[in-house]
Amino acid sequence: MADVKPFTPEQIRRFRNIRDEDIDFSDNPEATPEDFASGRVRLVARGGKRINAGRKPAGNKPVTLRLPERTINSIRKLAAKQHKTMSEIVREHLVGV
Repeated sequence: MADVKPFTPEQIRRFRNIRDEDIDFSDNPEATPEDFASGRVRLVARGGKRINAGRKPAGNKPVTLRLPERTINSIRKLAAKQHKTMSEIVREHLVGV
């Protein structure tokens, strides 16, 4: 990758001004329903291009609490100091897990 040259200002200007109609997709054929059925082509959804890539569900449920700002700041500082999430700090102090 060391021999890769950065784009010139002229190239950047051309890229920004290109229209969709000017892009040649002839070397990239349309995917057919048969391609999807056979598994040769997959739709890429949230989570990246690799199978099972991305953030895994943590099993936590969102909850809204009204806490004094001082309490929130204390939890946030403690979490940063211990390199943990705020959820972990609250769980340790309330549940003892």
